[in-house]
Amino acid sequence: MLIKILGTLDLFAALAFILNNNFDKGDSWFPNKIVLILGIYILIKGIMFLLALDYVSLIDVICGIILITSVYIHIHPILAFLVA
Repeated sequence: MLIKILGTLDLFAALAFILNNNFDKGDSWFPNKIVLILGIYILIKGIMFLLALDYVSLIDVICGIILITSVYIHIHPILAFLVA
């Protein structure tokens, strides 16, 4: 059950990241707060599972950092699709 919830939140974070990143930061209609909250969620989830010695969660930590920084700067579309 927990895997389904975490997977659904990850998919929602990927969708929010793509929607937020494909538009100009000044004219974005998608709320940056949602992307920021989901980025913090992925970062915390990655750190929690990294502490449990799951080294694949390092990817979650990196993606969470990129998601959080995408709120403030424009990320190249290729990097955005790789992260999503």
